[in-house]
Amino acid sequence: MLKIKRAHEERTRLNIEVQRLITAMRDEETDITSSIHNLEGTDDLLVAELQDILARRLRMNDMHRSWIEAIYSLKCYTGSREAGTRIRRVPTTPPNCDDSEMSMATDNVEVNADGLDGSAAPDEDDSAADKLD
Repeated sequence: MLKIKRAHEERTRLNIEVQRLITAMRDEETDITSSIHNLEGTDDLLVAELQDILARRLRMNDMHRSWIEAIYSLKCYTGSREAGTRIRRVPTTPPNCDDSEMSMATDNVEVNADGLDGSAAPDEDDSAADKLD
């Protein structure tokens, strides 16, 4: 019985982690692309470096997305197939680009920061896991 309970906990954790990964990939791609557009014409060397970084991240993220697609095909996967939105994140969309060009759609997943007194506040995994129960 304990193994079954742990398997359910692991599935819940997988559902959360997959959504966190696709959210992080989408946000990073959006932020770098936005930075490139904001710097064009002002710092060509930095733009070139950011374009190189973005190209490498896109290649890596494409590999992650192929693994995520394999996870989605598992019959035991019950999580969201959409990216989330971090709390206190200011959305950035590059000029001449809409969200459909940047990866995946948005959904709301709460993320909390560590407490100011050094104690860890509940993290986004805890709040998202509560939503799944």
